[in-house]
Amino acid sequence: MAKKPRKKNKSTAIKAAVDTPKPEQKISSANQRAADSTQAWILSAATILLTTAAAVCVLMILAVMLLPDGRLAAAAIGGFPSSLPQARTMQWFMLLDTLFPLFYGSGFAALAAGMQIRGNRPVIRLALTAILIGVVADFAENSSIFSAMQSTGDVPGHVQLLTVIKYASLAFAGVLISAVMPAAGVIGILARTATRYVFPVGIAIMVSMIGGEIARGLVGLGFPVGLILLAVYAQALIGEEPR
Repeated sequence: MAKKPRKKNKSTAIKAAVDTPKPEQKISSANQRAADSTQAWILSAATILLTTAAAVCVLMILAVMLLPDGRLAAAAIGGFPSSLPQARTMQWFMLLDTLFPLFYGSGFAALAAGMQIRGNRPVIRLALTAILIGVVADFAENSSIFSAMQSTGDVPGHVQLLTVIKYASLAFAGVLISAVMPAAGVIGILARTATRYVFPVGIAIMVSMIGGEIARGLVGLGFPVGLILLAVYAQALIGEEPR
């Protein structure tokens, strides 16, 4: 005698239907994995770029100590020229200060892009714009100083304006980025404190020339430390859930 087929339990069928992912859920999951992978790649790039910028900054500090007229050249490319350094020394500093904005600018931009989520996009885009303005002003400042020193030796008056725009734009970008920084333990607290308070105060000290050459030197020494801190923070963000 043939056995009757067993009827499926209704609750089991409902559970199976619920547990089976729908096609749109599969697509959404795949898109999320792709987005996470892209974000991880961008943050990894930020780590490398910021670390490279810190290395270039260390080379500039060594050049200040080892090259003749190194302090004069460093002050000139920093936007605070006093007198004309040796041409060879100035060429080396121009080389380093061409690489430095390339790496710190792209590193900041990659870090900001890696933190972008749906809710903070306007802030991130404004920060990216400020970074672009700061980097362009840095290049324009260097070009003006170098061309002036090769011809007349007199620094044009608009260099001071470019210097203020450069530092103000970068400080503004740092404050904006700190407002949307995801938590990442102690390193996240340090990174937010540095970009929200330490960096803007240091920039204000440099622009206002309070403390003279000593204060500028201390702030300059803080640049590679801050860049390494942000590089470590970018690495710590990989795999973090956005908050």
